[in-house]
Amino acid sequence: MKLTYRGITYQNNTSKVDTSTVEQTGTYRGVELHIMQRSARSPRTSDPLKYRGVVID
Repeated sequence: MKLTYRGITYQNNTSKVDTSTVEQTGTYRGVELHIMQRSARSPRTSDPLKYRGVVID
């Protein structure tokens, strides 16, 4: 996808994020609860990060 911000065009490189779902069961004030949680693991990109022209390791 081609994007533009303040007159500068750049190409968006999207990546899939691996998610995992965990089901937990608990009791609160005598009532049984079922909770579904999703967590995402973001992989470390190989591209160097850059902030205002400075490369961050």
